[in-house]
Amino acid sequence: MSDNAVTQTQTTYDFGHGPVPAHRHVNPDWSEGGWVADSARVGNRVYIHPTATVSYGCSLGYRCSLGDRCSLGYGCSLGYGCSLGEGTKWITSPPQMHLRCTFLHISRPGVIRSGCVEIAFADATDERIRKECKKAKYSEEVTEQYIKAIRWMIEGCESGALDQGEVVEDGER
Repeated sequence: MSDNAVTQTQTTYDFGHGPVPAHRHVNPDWSEGGWVADSARVGNRVYIHPTATVSYGCSLGYRCSLGDRCSLGYGCSLGYGCSLGEGTKWITSPPQMHLRCTFLHISRPGVIRSGCVEIAFADATDERIRKECKKAKYSEEVTEQYIKAIRWMIEGCESGALDQGEVVEDGER
C-alpha cells in the first residue's frame, strides 16, 4: 500500500515471538524507518521512527505516525492520522473512535489525541475541549458530542475498561 516503493531484500525480525519476515520501512521523506512485519499493512504517508516496530498482522492507516521506541503488537490497528507518542507500546489496538468531524484515539498512556490536538487526561476539562473545538470551528452540536466522547474514552481508560498501552523504558522492547 505504501507510495514509497523501494526494492527490499528478504530478512526477518524478532518482534518478541520469534523471527518473522520483515523489512525496514521507508518514510515519506525517504529516511529509513522502523521494522515492519511483511504481513503488516501500512498506508501512504506513514512515518515510523527508526526505533519503532510494527508486528505481524498490524494495520496503519494513511498519515499515521509512530514515535521513538513505539511498538505495535500482533494485529494492532491504527486508523487515519493516528499518532503514537514516544515510547508507547501497544499489545492490542489502542482505543479509537470516529466522530463526525474528527477521529479520537489514545496516543500514549494518559493522553488523548484528535488531529493536531493532544490533551492529557488531567487537562481535558469541558472548558479546554470547548476551546479546542472553537479553534477548529466545530458547531455547538459537534462540540457537545466531542466532549461526551472524550469523557467516555477517558473514563474507560481510567477504569481499566479500555487499554491505554504502556510506556516502554529505554532499552526495553
